[in-house]
Amino acid sequence: MGPLVSIITPGYNVEEYIDTFFQSIIDQDYNNYEIIFINDGSTDETESKVFYYKKQFENRNIRFVYLTQENGGQASALNLGFPYMRGKYFIWPDSDDKLKINNISTKVKFMELHPDIDLGISWAEHLDEEGNTLGILRRVPIDDDNLFRDLLVSKNVVFCPGVFIMRTSAF
Repeated sequence: MGPLVSIITPGYNVEEYIDTFFQSIIDQDYNNYEIIFINDGSTDETESKVFYYKKQFENRNIRFVYLTQENGGQASALNLGFPYMRGKYFIWPDSDDKLKINNISTKVKFMELHPDIDLGISWAEHLDEEGNTLGILRRVPIDDDNLFRDLLVSKNVVFCPGVFIMRTSAF
């Protein structure tokens, strides 16, 4: 079993997407993770769906933390959840994302092989609401590559939270 990964995800009125999101986590080929879900003031059936999956994960001995707040936005929701993370690594996909079956295992393998790297980035397939591929989202390293600089100036980066993994100790 590999190191624990914290999956922290905010959601606001995501009842139509949350089944796909949670099923993609259940289907992972990596099983040492915990889930921290922050309901950001949803007014639809998000909460009842989350409780359904919370039971499924807990029946598999997977820690599932459910937090709720008045709608304050994604950053506020993530900030509420960060103190609950226990993993060596964490990922923060959106609640309408669908993770490929090897999403977590591939990222963890990379991070374990590169202890000098604190933030890893993968590619993502961009899909429309019907599941059609619109393209691949990816960062293309260049000579004199500097991720920090690129993040500051929004150059050659992908702003899709599901592509990142970070060492909790560096965070």
